[in-house]
Amino acid sequence: MKKILIFQLRPGIGDMCIFLSSIYEISKKHKGSEIHLITKKRTKAKNFLKDEKYIKNIIYIEEIRSKFKSSFISLFFFLKNYKFSEAFIMHYGVKYFLICKFLGIKKIF
Repeated sequence: MKKILIFQLRPGIGDMCIFLSSIYEISKKHKGSEIHLITKKRTKAKNFLKDEKYIKNIIYIEEIRSKFKSSFISLFFFLKNYKFSEAFIMHYGVKYFLICKFLGIKKIF
């Protein structure tokens, strides 16, 4: 089974609602894949997406960052055991692209 990682780190419920159609389309294209969504607490994604079948795991980035001083290192160590095959980055900046490269993800969008 393929594992897909989606970064949607824009803060707020409205931002999550805007990207929700894209997340849904990714899940339709990759039926049978595990989709893991990394977002911020302010999106309240766990509250209003808890019944969605196409997202297997919703992870708040703040929960990962609390374990290490560096968010880059903590995110890398948290995600390295998942063995993702694809990643979708719905955020600006190069940091999440680099994390995906270090994780060995071949397809990054």
